[in-house]
Amino acid sequence: MESKRSRAGQGAAILARLVALVLIVSVAVRQPLSTRIAGWLDDAAVHAVRGETGEALAAYSRVAARVGDSPDLYRMLADAMIDAGQYDVARVYLYKLAELEGWSDQQRRALAAVLDKSGETQQARALALSLATSGDADPAALVAAADAALNRQAWSEAQNALERAVAADPANFGALYRLGALLAPLDQARAQDLLLGAMPAPEWAGRAQPILNALSGYGSLSLTEAHTGVGLALIGLGDWALAEHALLQAVAVNSVNSTALGYLGFVRDQQGRDGLPDLEAALAMVPSDPALYYLLGLHWQQAENEPAAYDALVQAQALDPDNPALAAEIGASLQRQDDLDAAETWYQQAVTLAPDDVRWKALLAAFYADSEIELTDDRLNVVKDAADALPSDPDAAASLGWAYYRTGAYDDAYDALNRAVQLDPGRVRSRYYFGVLLEHLGDRDGAADSFRYVVERVGGEDGYGLLASRGLTRLGYSF
Repeated sequence: MESKRSRAGQGAAILARLVALVLIVSVAVRQPLSTRIAGWLDDAAVHAVRGETGEALAAYSRVAARVGDSPDLYRMLADAMIDAGQYDVARVYLYKLAELEGWSDQQRRALAAVLDKSGETQQARALALSLATSGDADPAALVAAADAALNRQAWSEAQNALERAVAADPANFGALYRLGALLAPLDQARAQDLLLGAMPAPEWAGRAQPILNALSGYGSLSLTEAHTGVGLALIGLGDWALAEHALLQAVAVNSVNSTALGYLGFVRDQQGRDGLPDLEAALAMVPSDPALYYLLGLHWQQAENEPAAYDALVQAQALDPDNPALAAEIGASLQRQDDLDAAETWYQQAVTLAPDDVRWKALLAAFYADSEIELTDDRLNVVKDAADALPSDPDAAASLGWAYYRTGAYDDAYDALNRAVQLDPGRVRSRYYFGVLLEHLGDRDGAADSFRYVVERVGGEDGYGLLASRGLTRLGYSF
C-alpha cells in the first residue's frame, strides 16, 4: 500500500503538470481565448488548486479537444495522465502526439511504460524492439527487445539486439547469458566465452553452467544429438524460446530426431502454441518411446483434457513400468479427476518402486493432506514419517500442518505450518494453509496478511490464489 507521503508526492507532480498546462494552452490557442475555453481553463485551475486531479484532467481534456493540434499540449497531457495512472487515456495522447511529430525514442519509451503498467507486457517488450534500432538505445532496452524477438522466434533480430547490448555494456551478465545460449548450437567457441563471462554473477552462473556442460557434447556426440543436449539443458532452465532455437537446429540437421522433435512440441506448448503436431510426428517415428507419451500427457494436461492425458501417461507407464515418476504422474492425473482411491494406489506404487527415495513418500503425504480422502491413522502416519524424513522441506512440513488441521489438532497444525513458512516464506501453499489456520484461530489480520501475500504472489484467478482471494473476501478485506 502506498504511503501518504508517496501519494502526496504523486499528487503534487500531477498538479504541477496541470498548472503548466495553463501556459501551454494559452500559447496553443493564441490569445484571446474563447469564452468557453476560458471557462474550462478556470474550472480546471479551480479543481487543480483543490487537489481534484481527476476533474482537472477532464477539463483540460475538453480544452485539448477544442484548441487543435499542439504537440506541447498533448505531451503535457500524456505526462499528466501517466502521473494520474490513467494509462488508457495517456496512450491516446501519445498516439496523437506521434501523429503530429512522429515517434521519437522518448515517446516510444513512454508508450512502453504505459503498456507495461497496463499489464500488456508482451506489447511493451515488442515496442522495446523498435528502440533497439535507434542509436541511443540503452542495454536494458536492448535486452528487452531481444526477449521480445525471442518470443516471436525472430532469432536474427534477437542476436542483433544482444550483440549491441554486450557491446554497450560488456558486464551485462543477462545479455551475455542470453547471447551465449542463443549461439550455443551455432558457434560453440563464442558461446563458451560469453557464458563464462556471465559466471561472475551468481544469479546467472547457475543458468550458464548447464549450457557449458552441454557444450562438451559437441566433441563426442553427433551434431543433432549435441544440439538436442543444449535444448534439453535450456528446458531444464525453463528458457523455452532459447530451447526451441536449439531444438530447431537439431531437427534441421536430422529431421528424424524423434527426441528433438518431441521436446520441440513440448517447448512450443509451454509458450502457448500447439506442440501436438510435433509430438504426433515424433511418436509416428518411435511409437515405443515412453518419454514421448509422457510429453503427450503433459500436452493434454495443458489443454485441460485430463482423460486424454491419463491415457497417454498409462501408455508411457506400460512401456516403462519401473519408473516411479510415471506412476506418480498417473496418480496425479487420477487425483485431478477425483478418483482418489485409484490415485492412492498409483502414488503408493511410486513409493514401492523406489522405497529409498523419500521424494515419493513426500508426494504421497501431500496427496493425503491436500485431497479429500479420509485421513485414517495409517495415512496420517505416512504424512508424519515424510515430515520426519525431510525436516528441512517446507512442503513436507506444510503437508503435516494441513493434515493436523484437517484432524482438528490445531496446536500441532500451528507448529508445523509456522515451521513451513519459516523454512520458505515464499511458498504459497504454506502461506495459504497458514492463513486458513489463523482465520480458524481468530487471528483475522494475520490470516488476511497470509491471504494477501498469496494473491500478490500468484494472482487471484486460480489455484491457491483464487482460494486466498476468497479468503480475503470472506474476512471483509480488500486485495
